[in-house]
Amino acid sequence: PVSSNPKTAKVEFVTKRGVGTYLFRVTALALGTADVGAELFGDTATFPLTIVDSASVSGVKPLLQNPELPSGCEVTALTALLNDHGYPVGKMEIAEKYLKKDSSEAVRNGKLYLANPYEIFVGDPKTNRFGCFAQVITDTANRYLSAVKSDKSAKNISGSTPLQLYHYVSNDIPVLAWATINMSEPTYNTKWYDKKTGKPIQWIGGEHCVVLTGCTPKTVTVADPLHGMVTYNRSLFEKRYRQVGSQAVLIS
Repeated sequence: PVSSNPKTAKVEFVTKRGVGTYLFRVTALALGTADVGAELFGDTATFPLTIVDSASVSGVKPLLQNPELPSGCEVTALTALLNDHGYPVGKMEIAEKYLKKDSSEAVRNGKLYLANPYEIFVGDPKTNRFGCFAQVITDTANRYLSAVKSDKSAKNISGSTPLQLYHYVSNDIPVLAWATINMSEPTYNTKWYDKKTGKPIQWIGGEHCVVLTGCTPKTVTVADPLHGMVTYNRSLFEKRYRQVGSQAVLIS
């Protein structure tokens, strides 16, 4: 293992993978730059690494969901992301043509049965209820990208840490992330049962989808479908992101 600046980045040998193939792990330790890589039989191969605490993606233009899509933050944020990747599509086209929705409901034995927001948009974005999460938006994006014969695809990167989201931003990749409206405390007042499985679903009140475009040690900048470009407290954003299940999507 080779690091030109061991205080900035550490390189560790992890395992051998087949003949002549080795896996190394690079760990960032501090801000700065370093050449990292490996030496094998007298030959050294390295690549430059820069570790930063601030980054931004230029050119993302925010779109507003209202008045047409009162609960359509997810498709509005997705449309802004698609526009940034060069696709001239509108939020209404995404909402009406590519987003799968289910507003049907049933009451049985006093229990409310609705669809699953992890599988389909529950309600209709043109009304005030409810919404959906990352896999639904990933599927929506991929239906559009397939229709226009794009070589890009959307990826559900839910479970990513905030630092991993910032890493994408530092590489000029904006990310859809779920948090809450105005970064307020989420509520848990609405519950129903999955109409397919019967399992209980706790709706996260105030969930909100934004496009993460920048970060500093103390702030994040997002394209917010309710307010446009907004800067929020970084630690508060990270808390809300985790509370809503660390849901995130990117296009590459």
